[in-house]
Amino acid sequence: MMKSKLFYLFILAAAATLIIVSLTAVNRSNAIMAVVESQKMALSYHKPVTIEAIHVSAGQKITKGQLLLEVDRPDLNLDTEKMLTRKNKVLVNKSLIKSSYETKLELLKIELNGKTTRLNAEIGRLESEIATKNTIHQKIKSLAGDSANSTDPGFSDPDSILLQSYILERNQVALHYQTEKRRLESVFNEEIRVAELELSLIDQEMAELKVEAGELKKYAPFNGTIGSVNAQLQEIVPPYETILSIYEERPTTIKAYISNNSEFQLTVGNDILIESSTRKYETHGTVIEIGARIVSYQNPGSVPGLPDLYGREVFIQLPPENEFLYGEQVYVYPKVK
Repeated sequence: MMKSKLFYLFILAAAATLIIVSLTAVNRSNAIMAVVESQKMALSYHKPVTIEAIHVSAGQKITKGQLLLEVDRPDLNLDTEKMLTRKNKVLVNKSLIKSSYETKLELLKIELNGKTTRLNAEIGRLESEIATKNTIHQKIKSLAGDSANSTDPGFSDPDSILLQSYILERNQVALHYQTEKRRLESVFNEEIRVAELELSLIDQEMAELKVEAGELKKYAPFNGTIGSVNAQLQEIVPPYETILSIYEERPTTIKAYISNNSEFQLTVGNDILIESSTRKYETHGTVIEIGARIVSYQNPGSVPGLPDLYGREVFIQLPPENEFLYGEQVYVYPKVK
């Protein structure tokens, strides 16, 4: 009797196990196999640098903000000196432009005052002479009793004609002054505008050089581990060559592939369930990028030699405090179309 009960219990346990396995298999049939990416950062420079100090070694744990590396860039100092020299030249030129404008304007005023003073003197003299002549002429006409039939000789008098020419010349001198003044102001404003634009460009370049100078010391951007150190003290490292590499303390990204013929539906921003393939752990991630190009790939853990599959890359961001390991295989559960 006891053996019979044990047999039935065994059958029930086996059935339950099969059901659980079956359910799991069904669930995972709706999943994409993926691998937790190792987030590696390579430190390099876009110009040749000389290694002055290396404060870390391969495999060392680092914390965010920790000093990693110090380098020197002779070309940076030279570029900064060139920029300062160029800026000083532009400032001197700007000062000369202003001085030249003020000098020309002052000479123009002196010319105006000189001509105006001379013409005013001539006009005043002629007006006085004409007035005296008119007074004498009026007295003569009065004595001769000829006032009714005679005309005023002032209308055809040479002095009156000369007076009108002087008045016209004075007006032309004033007009010339205003025209020339506007021309000088226009030239001055344009030259100053060009100089200030050049100064602005120089300041921008100097600001960029200042940023580059600040990057001669490299600090850890996050908590992690030094992967490799590929340079030695006083070594001249070529542009874009990796000096050292850093791995983040925790993985932050999963790269999966979605087949062209897949029934799964993925869009950027989707919340995705992610489950470890080897242990009981799951969390949620967010789709941050879907590749536009079709690429070839092999599913993680597939048998070597199988034909390549084709699809698009999908990058999923993990929460900061996730417990996945670098290189761990996981199941990604997107929505079915």
